[in-house]
Amino acid sequence: MVRDTLQKIFGNKHALVEAYRSTFETPQGEVVLAHLAKNCHVFEPVVAPGDPQLTAMRDGERRVILSILKMLNYDLGKLQQLMEQTTNE
Repeated sequence: MVRDTLQKIFGNKHALVEAYRSTFETPQGEVVLAHLAKNCHVFEPVVAPGDPQLTAMRDGERRVILSILKMLNYDLGKLQQLMEQTTNE
């Protein structure tokens, strides 16, 4: 059953986008999204001078959250506000 659902979702871009939205466009999902953005260096440099492995790791982390944001067509200004709100609380 899970396998059939996954095949259906990955074979259909609209269904995949809806799966992302149902995950991240809820109050809890937005908290998780803000947490990921903060911890995955969305708005800060990924370069760790003198440490190419750490730089590569940070870049990979950032790539994941950016792909989520792209799938959601998420407003980066809204994300910054959300990050500020969750940091201040």
